[in-house]
Amino acid sequence: MVEQSVFSYLKEHEQEMLEDLVGFVKKESPSYSKELVDQCGKYLTQLFQKRLGVGYEIIEEKEVGNHLKFTIGEGEKQLLIIGHFDTVWEKGRLSLRTEGNKLYGPGILDMKGGIVQSIWAIKAIQELGLPLDKKIVFFCNSDEEIGSISSKKYIEEEAQRSEAVLVAEPAVAGSGALKTSRKGAGIFTVKVWGRAAHAGNHHKEGINAIEELARQVIFLQSLTDYEKGTTVNVGTFTGGSGTNVVP
Repeated sequence: MVEQSVFSYLKEHEQEMLEDLVGFVKKESPSYSKELVDQCGKYLTQLFQKRLGVGYEIIEEKEVGNHLKFTIGEGEKQLLIIGHFDTVWEKGRLSLRTEGNKLYGPGILDMKGGIVQSIWAIKAIQELGLPLDKKIVFFCNSDEEIGSISSKKYIEEEAQRSEAVLVAEPAVAGSGALKTSRKGAGIFTVKVWGRAAHAGNHHKEGINAIEELARQVIFLQSLTDYEKGTTVNVGTFTGGSGTNVVP
């Protein structure tokens, strides 16, 4: 059976897959650090060249990391595989470590592991001589964790050219299920203006913007409804200019 042949091939190369993943994860890539994300992207291009022998296209960005596109094979029709290589965690926040038969580190699951698996899936198809009558396009974006702010248009363009789109995002943790859909996300900035005043001499004249913002945070957090699948998270909060000034 074809499935068994592919599985056997991947089992034989499991150690190499792990080595690729460890090297990839070591190139930490927090979304807001263009320098680190681009260094990670350079490793990824080398990985594609090493395992699949393909060239690449760099889509340069000024504010976020560069996006990468890899094309494998030929054909009028194409399949699109999407994977992001940016991560949530700032550099040094998570350690790369092994506990039992599990590997931990920034991006291990979401979603550097998915990209490595996808590369090796195509390599297995090539090495086993399985038929492939469509070209495969990998689009690897650098800004998914912050809303795909610059990559969205490229993803949409490639998706419209494709017969099918596969996203190597991890399934629900622990279930091993195939993820077939995902809820949408929105990112908003709330700004509050008050009236500045000296907190000692003119406290009465001030209007505290932080107090109002705190009320809004409590309200927004209360909109979370797990049964409906709605989650609201206030992730950052800043304000004020000094401890002795009404903000």
